[in-house]
Amino acid sequence: MMQISKKDQMLYVALTSIFFVIALFPLITGGYLVYLLAQIFAFVGLAYSWNIISGYSGYISFGHHGFYGLAAFSACSLIAYQNMEPFIAILIGGLIAFTTSIPIGFPCLELRGPYFSIVTLAIAEALKSLIFNIIPRKQMEGIALPPAYTLPRVYWGTLVMAYIAFLTAYLIKNSHIGLALFAIRENEAAAQNLGVNTTRYKMFAFTISAFYTGIIGGLLGWNTSFLTPLHAFSSVTQINIMVMVLFGGIGTMVGPFVGSVIFTIISEYLWLQFPALYLSILGFLIVSIVRFLPGGLHEIRKLGI
Repeated sequence: MMQISKKDQMLYVALTSIFFVIALFPLITGGYLVYLLAQIFAFVGLAYSWNIISGYSGYISFGHHGFYGLAAFSACSLIAYQNMEPFIAILIGGLIAFTTSIPIGFPCLELRGPYFSIVTLAIAEALKSLIFNIIPRKQMEGIALPPAYTLPRVYWGTLVMAYIAFLTAYLIKNSHIGLALFAIRENEAAAQNLGVNTTRYKMFAFTISAFYTGIIGGLLGWNTSFLTPLHAFSSVTQINIMVMVLFGGIGTMVGPFVGSVIFTIISEYLWLQFPALYLSILGFLIVSIVRFLPGGLHEIRKLGI
């Protein structure tokens, strides 16, 4: 059983206090600020979810947008066509992503390096193709969600998921599971020789990552009020997740949070001020960070700058 240190207990108290203060924002203010914070919380949750498998174990997934899209489309279909309570539908969407990740994870996690990354990308595209072929034709044009949607509920949902994803990542990092994942990242063959059940630990990280990604996918899908399959399975989602983690520092605790917050704010600003040049400027910033700070903003701290 993991012992929680006094320092960790203080961290939990501080995080919980901040959580409850931030949760009051929709009751005090509204409009764009609440929308922007909901986006930041969602990306923080996605970044920590992806970092659990890709940052801790070193298995870089290019296919998490498949779990995101599958859960988002499933949840929104249940809300629109079955009149299901949104949060229950979103939970079911997350469970669908979790269940799907199990048969995918076992064969894929036997591959390493770029082979794993390429296969996960191919599987995400296969999931998109499957959805395109099994859904009714009218859903191909998109799912219109009921007008009962309210931004505060999405805000609270994304805030809770960001909080849970962060705590999960923190607890894993400071447990025997984290030690096993780091050992796999450094030298998987050596870890196996020392008796580490690498398959079990990789599957745990992969399925938890897929579940959280699916839940957040459902929340953001609901937030759009109108969801198309192309939007749900957009590879831009995967690129954004990876860039945010790399921007802050992959495999670290602070990196995904800092990267998500700064990247989201910069993206929003560029989109509002320079809509025509938005992608070009963003691409230049990304290339600059990867070229000069391959360890992300976390590298600045290591350099003592």
